[in-house]
Amino acid sequence: MDETSVPCPSCSPDSPKLHFVLREKPNPRVKCSECGTVHTAVTPAERQTMLRVIVSRGTKSLLSRIKIGENYEFAAGNELIIDDEVTGSVTPVEITSLESGGKRLERALAANIDTVWARAIDEVTVKIAISSGRTTRSIELRAPGEQEFRVGDSGTSDGIEYRIHSILQRDGASKDREGSVAQAKSIKRIYAKLLGETQPKIRKRSERVAIRSKGMPVWSLKRKESA
Repeated sequence: MDETSVPCPSCSPDSPKLHFVLREKPNPRVKCSECGTVHTAVTPAERQTMLRVIVSRGTKSLLSRIKIGENYEFAAGNELIIDDEVTGSVTPVEITSLESGGKRLERALAANIDTVWARAIDEVTVKIAISSGRTTRSIELRAPGEQEFRVGDSGTSDGIEYRIHSILQRDGASKDREGSVAQAKSIKRIYAKLLGETQPKIRKRSERVAIRSKGMPVWSLKRKESA
């Protein structure tokens, strides 16, 4: 039988006592272990705490503050929505680490956390290493966090045409099988082979750079107007 600690209206109305759970939510019925009274459990409202959250976006960091229950458990790698109590901005993020008493933790309750460190995942930078023989060059693309990249897809950027052959994820896993997919927010680096190179043309503001998947567009990225 499950147990819980709640005030007993008969013998301890002001402090919690051990009770046996007779019926679960939505209207839990419990039995006091001391006096035997059976009643509906009434739990006090959970205390709230204001947490400091530092969100990194590329090379910049933004300070946000959120209000949340003290018993909410945070863990590195988890995703959450930051609804800033001060600015009103809403940002999806991934927790990278937690700070408590000057130490970095992987998991902790909100009441014990000084700072939550996170990275924005609504839009991310995707790094692509393109190899040709003994030469490797790197490019960076901005993409929506949930955009999918697929092993076997080909793409073109600034006149460089390449084909994806491997995707290294942030958790260390590697996707090498043809057709394997990863979302931009989970990618550490994409490895590709050079297919060809042409003189890049000046793009208009509305033009896009496209990644193709066997003739079908998977995603596209707007390019800024060249000077």
